[in-house]
Amino acid sequence: MLSQLMFRLNFILKLLLFFPVFISTVNAQVNEVQKDVIKSIAMPDEYCKKLKIELTVCKVIYEAGLKKIIGDGSNEEIRVQLEENLKAVILQPDYLNKNLLESAFVASKIEGSPLTLEFAQLDRKDADNVLGLKYSLDYSIKKGYIDSSGDWDKRWGFKLLSSGTITQNSEENPRNFIDLKVTAFGSISTEIPTQGEAFFARAMILTNAVNINKQAAIDELDAMFENALSPLGGYQWYTFGVDLGLEADQEFKAKQNKISGFVYGQYESWTKSSFIGAMGIVPSIRIGVDSIDPNKETPRALAGDNSSYYRISGEASLWVPLGRFNDQPLVLTFNYRTYDELSPSDITKNAKFDNYRLRTYALRGPYGLYVSYSSGQLPMNFQSEQLIELGLKLHL
Repeated sequence: MLSQLMFRLNFILKLLLFFPVFISTVNAQVNEVQKDVIKSIAMPDEYCKKLKIELTVCKVIYEAGLKKIIGDGSNEEIRVQLEENLKAVILQPDYLNKNLLESAFVASKIEGSPLTLEFAQLDRKDADNVLGLKYSLDYSIKKGYIDSSGDWDKRWGFKLLSSGTITQNSEENPRNFIDLKVTAFGSISTEIPTQGEAFFARAMILTNAVNINKQAAIDELDAMFENALSPLGGYQWYTFGVDLGLEADQEFKAKQNKISGFVYGQYESWTKSSFIGAMGIVPSIRIGVDSIDPNKETPRALAGDNSSYYRISGEASLWVPLGRFNDQPLVLTFNYRTYDELSPSDITKNAKFDNYRLRTYALRGPYGLYVSYSSGQLPMNFQSEQLIELGLKLHL
């Protein structure tokens, strides 16, 4: 039922994806009298409050739909304006810190997302505890859409990405690894199916001034959306591209240039008949082939081998909702990262710098609070460490 989905941010995104599509099926011209009637019953405040969707977000979507219905602008103009208006609302610290954890799907699809900071106490097993600052930057330089027909929405873009952990003393940093890169990518994602005019006509009846406050009308509209989306099974997102950048310690003394080709995939089930759909699990995976050119300060070079090399890198993640605590989402995440050098020298193998593994389990709760456990090491680390973190995540 719709009431079970009202408080989930991914429902808002599904509405965003679907609403502009089903209104675009109206090909007949709307005359001035009809426009006046539509405007007279346009009540975004009342409509959105009834659905209990975040008012600012719902109003942006509602108003874009109204513009399309009355023919106020082309499809592309309305889509661009809708995207810009949503970014102005969603990409705000208060909104993100309050709502973003609701859906891994939403968190990964908001392009141009801001700087994310995590302030953490790093509890090391065999060493002193340290305070750390983890950051993640995702800045969209340029992006565009590719007009196409079929089952996939296609786009391209360029991004500046960076992530890492910083402590007051670099030598005490158990995760002393900075990743900085520019990415050129193309991506495809599930295209929401277009419905016929009969669907649109019925939806207009269910949302008119007479029916807008009737639970039966809301339930029927909910069923219409579910039936339209159920043939998809779920939402798929695939990305492929090239990274140009570097990896370094936090002081940028040890560093290595990187050129990488990669593929990435993520899936979110929209049906309760599957295990991951019933549990709400969202899996993702990334695989890359990297060309690495290290300087003389990297652990591998200090062991006696500073030659360039190729490696396979990979990352797998799971996002699992556990429920709610104090009316806030509670989520379990798992992340596994691996780096494997191809044809390493005996020097590198004997020093155990030919492969790296890092496993991280995190429990993320209300207001950005989290606790995590990780074990392993990253390419700029000299040894494997076990680490417990207690921290706070903020979106700026």
